Amino acid sequence: MGRCERSGDNVSQGKYFRSAPLIFLHGWGSTAKIWQRQATYFTATRRPVLVPDYLLQTCRGPSFFITPLTLNNLTDELFALCRRRSLAAVHLIGWSLGGMIALKFAFRFPDLVNSITLVATTPKFVADDSFPDGIGRGELRLLRSRLLRDRLFAFSSFHQLLFADQELSEPLVLKIRDLLKTDQPISDQALVEGLNILEDEDLRPHLPYIKSPALIIHGQKDRLCPVAAAHYLHQQIPCSQLRILPDCGHIPFLTREEEFNQILEEFLQYLEAKASLGLKDSLRINNADQ
Repeated sequence: MGRCERSGDNVSQGKYFRSAPLIFLHGWGSTAKIWQRQATYFTATRRPVLVPDYLLQTCRGPSFFITPLTLNNLTDELFALCRRRSLAAVHLIGWSLGGMIALKFAFRFPDLVNSITLVATTPKFVADDSFPDGIGRGELRLLRSRLLRDRLFAFSSFHQLLFADQELSEPLVLKIRDLLKTDQPISDQALVEGLNILEDEDLRPHLPYIKSPALIIHGQKDRLCPVAAAHYLHQQIPCSQLRILPDCGHIPFLTREEEFNQILEEFLQYLEAKASLGLKDSLRINNADQ
């Protein structure tokens, strides 16, 4: 896996790498394992990579399990992790709930963030009259009740929703399901508190104040975070790019792995090229679809 942070290497030795560290943040019901392929790919490009776990009390590599699990507490611990590793700036890549953590962190600690990449992310998971582009509150509460009654059935139902209909017939799905399995059990408490974040948080007021460049990658057929939420993010974040992947569900970094890696690589190269020119606000980009 090379110089990947999960192996305990010191990522602050910048002379070995082309850019600030990439911090990959997983989503609800998963662990750092979900980003395994991206950790391997981007470490090979000689970039430092951190993949922290935030739902496990113990794990190899960096973790910041806390209770209660709230966005403020999670971003406080991510800030502390950056300080422990002497990181002056980072690129955050967050999937789903991990994307909400990235948004909150970029709002609270803008000077630490070179960029954010929001993968299948929404500013507000639950729909209401003011934001119809989410899922019903009843659906989320049903998942919570299933989790407490029959964990295996709850996760089986949840995993089905990660894929677009077109993706379910692909042989790749079997390999992806293996990545979705956690090597260590996540506590019911952590899972329930994660669902509470999804039910209660509304990050819409923060979006106009996000200063860092943002790349938004979203599947057109996402059944958990409707694609309209990605368009909303793009409209509200001043400096953002939007990439919609056709016939793609909630986990584009796995079902469209090569395409996803290329999109993220091009975004990072663009930011690095501007930085190398020493331009003022060199890590800022224009608001444009690409």
